[in-house]
Amino acid sequence: MAAYWFATSMKWFTMFLLLGLVVKEIVPGGEEGTLWGRVVFIGACWAAIGPAIFGFLSDRTRTKYGRWRPYVAVGSGLTVIALIVLAQADKYWVIVVGYFVLQVADDLATGPYSQLVPGLVPKEQRGRASGIIGMVEFAAQLVAVGIALIAHILGDIQMSFLVIAGVNVTCAAITILTVREDPIVNAVERVPIWKAFLSPWKSKDFTWAWATRFLNALGFYLVLTYLALFLASTFTDFSVFGFQIAKVDDDTTATQAATRSVLVLALLIAVCGAIGSVIGGRAADKIGRKRVIYLAGTTMGGLLIPFALVHSFTLTFCLAIFFGIAYGAFVSANWALVSDVLPSQDDLAKDMGIWQSSIAMPQIVVGLLGMVVDWGNRAFEPGGGYTIIFLLASVFYFISTILVRMIRRTM
Repeated sequence: MAAYWFATSMKWFTMFLLLGLVVKEIVPGGEEGTLWGRVVFIGACWAAIGPAIFGFLSDRTRTKYGRWRPYVAVGSGLTVIALIVLAQADKYWVIVVGYFVLQVADDLATGPYSQLVPGLVPKEQRGRASGIIGMVEFAAQLVAVGIALIAHILGDIQMSFLVIAGVNVTCAAITILTVREDPIVNAVERVPIWKAFLSPWKSKDFTWAWATRFLNALGFYLVLTYLALFLASTFTDFSVFGFQIAKVDDDTTATQAATRSVLVLALLIAVCGAIGSVIGGRAADKIGRKRVIYLAGTTMGGLLIPFALVHSFTLTFCLAIFFGIAYGAFVSANWALVSDVLPSQDDLAKDMGIWQSSIAMPQIVVGLLGMVVDWGNRAFEPGGGYTIIFLLASVFYFISTILVRMIRRTM
């Protein structure tokens, strides 16, 4: 079941880490924050509704292959096309089009796919299952970093996009062929799509779960989207306790050094995140989803304050260890929490698609804040815009953690 999540996680982790650097190489200097943010914004506008639309259609699809399998198959195929376009992009508009097609393809598959955990996994095992999915997610990030490092050494970042295309198709086939059971649902009532989209919001627990995930995702994507540009614009020393990770010299530009350094950080976060997801998943079944989220969310918010204010790569490296563990624990507990509060077992794919918009819609805000980054960099010291963004991310983490207490129908 988790195989396709591996491919999805690997794909988006690579996009957010590296595609901004491709934009930086193509567009005029000083505008990369705004233009990369615009790419994210356009894709996120569709992603805010795409998973729910395809989930709605999947709940009402009846074929001999099941409800969700045709969508995963077509979506993974379209993903390959989008990644081929991005791998050969040498103009800004090609990146915009390729990224948008990639977003549509992802929603086509993941909207229907997301019904599997709440539809097949018993409630008392959802923490453990969510921990496994979280571990797979971070394992995917680990592999993504390895591929990106090889591509960076070879001097062709976009080559990694083609590798991801192959992994995506392979993992889709594994999930389609090995998950032999469809979630058990009753015949879905025929209602107008607008009414179906409004129905989950009648549940206060679902609404609060959506809101808290939105704020947490907003903090996460603010960091992930602008991390590579932050390192390239602000840091000149990429050493950890005297050990040189990368060095800016006559042969290595600041962008190249930042690329190598951000991949090392991503590698570290992925390893620690996998550990945290296993621990957090088991803890979510034993002590409750909310307690795990309280601890993880507070930790992530607190760690971002010194990260934003102190521009030391050694400190950043150390903070990444604890951030990864906390984020892994949060991811696993949050999957279990939302599975507990879904308002209807008859509309799993549609409701999970709506919940996924809590992860997509923050990207709209993140894309718009690219202008704030460029303004802050001009108005204050170099990297001042990134300091503002990361402090905002810390605030969003704290608020989302506090609001989890409003969710009642969960462990």
